[in-house]
Amino acid sequence: MAEPSEEEKTLYYYGLPSRPRLVARSNFATLWTQEWADNHLVSKLISPIGKPEVVQDIRLKYDPDKIIACLVDIDWTTIDMVRIGTQVDTSDPLILWIGVTPGSLSWKQGVEIACCCRKVLLEAGLDIHCEIRESIVKRTASVIPFHEGNDLSLRSLSAALGGQAIAGENTLTKEGTLGLYLLVGGVTCALVSRHAVGNDDHGSLNGQHVIMPGQTTYQAICDDTEANLATATTQNDKVACHKLLTHLNLLQEPTSRRIGRIIFSPPRVPAARLGYNSPWLPDYALVALDKDRLDKGLCNTIQINTTISSRQLMRKYHPNLHLPIGPLRLKGTFLPGDQKVVGKQGRSTGLT
Repeated sequence: MAEPSEEEKTLYYYGLPSRPRLVARSNFATLWTQEWADNHLVSKLISPIGKPEVVQDIRLKYDPDKIIACLVDIDWTTIDMVRIGTQVDTSDPLILWIGVTPGSLSWKQGVEIACCCRKVLLEAGLDIHCEIRESIVKRTASVIPFHEGNDLSLRSLSAALGGQAIAGENTLTKEGTLGLYLLVGGVTCALVSRHAVGNDDHGSLNGQHVIMPGQTTYQAICDDTEANLATATTQNDKVACHKLLTHLNLLQEPTSRRIGRIIFSPPRVPAARLGYNSPWLPDYALVALDKDRLDKGLCNTIQINTTISSRQLMRKYHPNLHLPIGPLRLKGTFLPGDQKVVGKQGRSTGLT
C-alpha cells in the first residue's frame, strides 16, 4: 500500500467543478489510471444514487451514527452518498464521499478512516467504498441563474427574483411567497406573510430562521429534475440535470437554505384590536437577510415568461410597452387606493 502520487491526488476527480483533491480511498488496491479520449482527459461527473429500490435499501441499512464515529477525531465537513464516474448512469461506482478541511488529514490517517467506514458499510450489508477528499463548505442559500424554460419551482432557488417559495425553518412544509426587498434602518430585509412562516398568530416569531425554498418546493424540484434526467435525450441535458442534482444535494439540510432571521412580526389580529385606526389584518413579518448570503445587489424584480397568462396580462395593461422575456425590475410606489389593478407574483400562481 503506497501513498497516492501528487498526480493522482490532483487528477483523481478531474472534471468536477470544485476541483476536489483526493486524500485517501478504501479501494487503494485498485490501481488508478487517468482515462483519455481523443487526446483529452475524460472528465468525471457526480450523479445521484439512482433506482428507488437501491435508495430504499441504503436507507434501511445505512447507519450514519456509526460512520460519524469513524470521523470523531478529524475535521470533516461533509458526508455524501453519490456516484462518481464517467458514464453518468448507475454503472458508475457508488461511494461514501467524505470531505475534510484542506491540510487537516494525512494520507495514512485518511486510509485508516476510509477503511473504518468501509467496514461499517460492509457489516451493514452495503458493498460501498469510501473516498476522502479535501473540501471547503460554506453554508449559503441557493442562487441559480434563471433562463427561459425553467419552471416556477426552479425559480424558487434564485435569490434575485420575487415570488419565490419560502418557509419558516420550524414549519418546513408550510410555504408562502417572498414579497418585496426593503431597506429598514440600513438593514436589507425581505417582506413575507406572517402566516407563511409560523403557526402562532399572536406570539412573537422574532429570531426564527426563514429558508428558501421550503421543503415542499425543494422536494418538487428534486423530483422534477430526476424526471427530466430520466427523459433527457441529449448529453447536454443530462449533464445539466446532473449538475442541478449535485447542487440540490448540497441543500438537503434546511440550515443550508437559510436566508435570514425574523426581526419584526406583529400579531396577526385585526388592527383595531391593537388600537390602530385601520381596517386591515396585519399579516406580515420582516426577515433580516444574511449579508453573506443574499444582501448583494438585490432589487425587486418579477419574471416575465412565455406563459399565456403572463404575456396576456402584460399586454393588456401595457399595450405599448415592449417587455422582453426575463426579469422586470419594479420601480416606484403608490398609496393604497390609487391603484386600479394589482398584479401578483405568487409562489404557486406565478404572475397573475
